[in-house]
Amino acid sequence: MAANTFYTQEQLEKAKATLENLPDLTPDRLTRADILESLKEQILTLYSQKGYSAADIKSALDAAGIKVGLKAIQEAIAKSSPGKKNASRVKKVRAHSKPVQSGEKREMENNPAGHTSR
Repeated sequence: MAANTFYTQEQLEKAKATLENLPDLTPDRLTRADILESLKEQILTLYSQKGYSAADIKSALDAAGIKVGLKAIQEAIAKSSPGKKNASRVKKVRAHSKPVQSGEKREMENNPAGHTSR
């Protein structure tokens, strides 16, 4: 049986009325970010004062039906923990044993693994 390709004005009005009467679901549909923001105080208390690890908190949230990644919990803790800001972003710089010559620098940029073509 072929599907309708044309609809009546009555069908259009009925569809509009049906869609207008649907309830607003935004208060009931929270994202993971919304959940973490709402639970931030409890997460920080568990982590900093009660000895729970991020993995322990993740397990408790899993048991409550909230699926949040370990990394997201760790980031929430790191953002809110005083004195640990940007600690995960610090990069170590490796010093060269000898100064790099301009030709060697270009070769290193083109071949970061350090293999020479000579």
